[in-house]
Amino acid sequence: TPLFPTSQIENLREEPGQPLILDTPMFGLGGPDGPLPYAYQEWLQQRARAKDHAPAEFLDLFQHRLLSLLYKVMRKHRIALGFVTPGASPVQAQLRALTGLLPKALQERQAVPDCAVLACTALFADGRRSLAGFAAIVREQFAMPVELSAYEGAWREIPPASRSVIKPGGRN
Repeated sequence: TPLFPTSQIENLREEPGQPLILDTPMFGLGGPDGPLPYAYQEWLQQRARAKDHAPAEFLDLFQHRLLSLLYKVMRKHRIALGFVTPGASPVQAQLRALTGLLPKALQERQAVPDCAVLACTALFADGRRSLAGFAAIVREQFAMPVELSAYEGAWREIPPASRSVIKPGGRN
C-alpha cells in the first residue's frame, strides 16, 4: 500500500510442509520508501485486485534476497541480534571463555544454569569486587529486588581473654 507501515512485521504464516512465511512492509521495492515509481505500485495493486499475484511474487524474490542481506549485515554489526540463537553466537563463546565455561566438558555442570553465570560475566571477569556487583548477581539469580548496605559500623564487645594488654614497662 502507499501508506507508511506501522510495524516491521505484517504477518507470519505457517503452512504444513513449508517454511514459515513472513510478510513485511519493511525494505520493500514498492510503497513510500521503495525505489520503484508509484505507478508500479498502482499496477501491482490493480493486478492483485484482478487476482493476479505473479508480478508481486516476482518482486518478492528480490525483496527476499535484499531482506536476507540486510539481516546478515544487521546481525554482524548489532551484537544483540546474535542472542536470537544464543547457543551458536560468537558473543556467547566469548562470554563462556571469560567465565571459564568454553570447553564443552565444563558446560552445564554447576548447580546454577550456565545462562545465569553468563548473564553476570562482566561482574565475574572484573577483578574488583563491589557490593553493587554482588547485589546484581543476587538479583539476577533470585529474580527479586535486593537492597544491601555497606560498612554499617557498630561497637563490638571483645572478650577479656582476646584483648591485648600493655604491661608496665611498655612491653606486651
